[in-house]
Amino acid sequence: IEPIENYRESSYEFVKKVESLRPAGGKLCFCGIDRDAEALKYLINLPRNRYYIPVFVGLGKNEELLKLPTDTLIVFKSNKIKSVKPEVRKRLEELARGDLGHRECILYRLTK
Repeated sequence: IEPIENYRESSYEFVKKVESLRPAGGKLCFCGIDRDAEALKYLINLPRNRYYIPVFVGLGKNEELLKLPTDTLIVFKSNKIKSVKPEVRKRLEELARGDLGHRECILYRLTK
């Protein structure tokens, strides 16, 4: 097993960027991201004082994102955003891009 520090090489900077934008107690959602892949790499790189349980929404059910509170931060793999329904996409504000486990991801904020 490799030390956790090795994961920081690919994911740490993106996680740091997201966490700087996520207010204390703010929700984070992963859409179309597997719990055992990129999401796990995200959680490994969380600062020690920032523990929470993220929300997971399947890409095929992306309309469920509209039920989340405004200002929820949502992470997508960059190659999956094209399959998001137009009514959902128009409520997403891009905030950041980065890698999670060598996969390019985009962070959005759910707007009103």
